[in-house]
Amino acid sequence: MCAGNAREYASNPYLPWKLGLIFLAGTNITLLHSTVWGSRGRWGERAPAAAQTEAIASLALLAGAITCGRLVAYF
Repeated sequence: MCAGNAREYASNPYLPWKLGLIFLAGTNITLLHSTVWGSRGRWGERAPAAAQTEAIASLALLAGAITCGRLVAYF
């Protein structure tokens, strides 16, 4: 993504936000897999609150990364 116009993207204020949100989303999924995902066989009908919270956080982080990615084109 950045290789073609690296100098232009380097000064974009939304690119660090996008990359930071992607990093946090990766950290969140690593946390999910290292904690509650191992016990998914015992969840029953509903996922535990920790898994639901991490799923919501993942959706919010990725939505933020997508939004920042769209804003990169305009600034």
